[in-house]
Amino acid sequence: MIPAGMFLLTSLALAVGVIKLAKKRTLVQDLYSIEMLARTDVLCLDKTGTITDGTMKVNSVIQLNSSLDNTINEIVGSMLTALDDNNQTSRALATYFGYSKELSTKEILPFSSKRKLSAVTFKNNQTFAFGAPEFILKTKNVEIEKLVKQYASKGFRVLLLAKCEGGIVKDNISSKVTPVALIVIEDRIREHAAETIEWFKQNGVEIKIISGDNPLTVSEVSKRVGVENAGNYISLEGLSEQQVIDAAEKYSVFGRVSPEQKFILVKALKSKGHKVAMTGDGVNDILALKEADCSIAMASGSEATRNVSHLVLLDSNFNSMPNVVAEGRRVVNNIQKSSSLYLMKTLFTIMITILCLIFSIKYPFSTNQILLLEWCVIGFPSFCLALQPNTEKIKGRFLVNLIAKSLPGALIFVVNVVACYIFTQFTGCADQFATMGSLVLTFSGLLVLYNVCKPIDVFRGILVAAMIVMSVLMIILIPGSFFEYVELSLQNVLFIIILIQLAASLYSSVVRLCN
Repeated sequence: MIPAGMFLLTSLALAVGVIKLAKKRTLVQDLYSIEMLARTDVLCLDKTGTITDGTMKVNSVIQLNSSLDNTINEIVGSMLTALDDNNQTSRALATYFGYSKELSTKEILPFSSKRKLSAVTFKNNQTFAFGAPEFILKTKNVEIEKLVKQYASKGFRVLLLAKCEGGIVKDNISSKVTPVALIVIEDRIREHAAETIEWFKQNGVEIKIISGDNPLTVSEVSKRVGVENAGNYISLEGLSEQQVIDAAEKYSVFGRVSPEQKFILVKALKSKGHKVAMTGDGVNDILALKEADCSIAMASGSEATRNVSHLVLLDSNFNSMPNVVAEGRRVVNNIQKSSSLYLMKTLFTIMITILCLIFSIKYPFSTNQILLLEWCVIGFPSFCLALQPNTEKIKGRFLVNLIAKSLPGALIFVVNVVACYIFTQFTGCADQFATMGSLVLTFSGLLVLYNVCKPIDVFRGILVAAMIVMSVLMIILIPGSFFEYVELSLQNVLFIIILIQLAASLYSSVVRLCN
């Protein structure tokens, strides 16, 4: 009654999937995450490092204030030296402005995804900050807002460099700031990002872009790669938890998102019945990655992010993800198809055992008598089917689908075995019942195997034909004593043939009923 082979088959199919993905530069850290990603219907992506390749560069600098004691290069260069960051933004700034020791550091305020700015107080008591303009400016500035919107609508990131009155107080800067310059940063879109987005769109996976950047910038980049409803964007700055939850399904692009809000978004989508996958590369993504059904990290990201993720893209290439999804679909669909053969025998055994208990009859079959069924119908075919290519979209629930596929075969087995038992009782050849029953099981099983293999292609056609030939040859060539068979009379052989013919039409009727 225990389908032990099914567990072995599942582990084997998943292990083969892991090996295949490793060859495609994808590290699987959780065996069953392959299945979860294959079932994903919502994919949450970060803009930087996923849609874009993270190789930023400064496009232009717009100076807003010329009454400074030092040049912008000296100010930004000294800030970079003091902050000692190693992210993509700081590297882009360092390439353009360079590092400088012109100004000596007194105090620093490191960048955080919550504040979205960093600041440095120098020994001359001047404090400068750079980061997201709306987080530095506490009062409305129409001119700067217009410039920011102008560049953001073209897909650029815009940072504001500002001079602050007073120093750094309680991990924050003064509300009184003087804009110094706008730094326009360009982030290059990945070469095949649009193709990857299109693949997910065609395969019924909804894309959500979640980023800490300006929502207009994120929206524009999303439009370029073909994200559906990319113009439907929202800024989560200052929104309450309930407002974030309400926005989860309404919008496709989310900007100015904090780490906590990423977590809330993923949780809200899951609560709506979605299977959610999340990509990330920074520590600010960890909360959301741990909440997602399947988490994917870039190898170029932080070590902590890689450690909590189910999958790691070793080449940090988002374009590898369709391969992962396709492999997951192959594993799940093939296991579902192959496992039905195992569960078919299990359900049959349970039902026959119950009948034997009710009518006080000894269980009719020995292990050797069902070896043909286990070898030619279940064991070898299930192994071959489990490793076939299969990229069909996963439909329905695994267990429900599995029972629906295995129950018709099990019922046919029961009907045929009961028919054999009644026939042998009336004809007075009860000693031939076990042999008749085991042969009927084998050839009825081959009928089920044929239906499981539909649609028939060259490989499956050869597999079914080979199993039929192998079954016949084993019956003819291997001594009947090995299978504990006895010689059958002509009428019993003819009865078996009639049963198998009837089983074909009966099986089709039961399948339609179960579906």
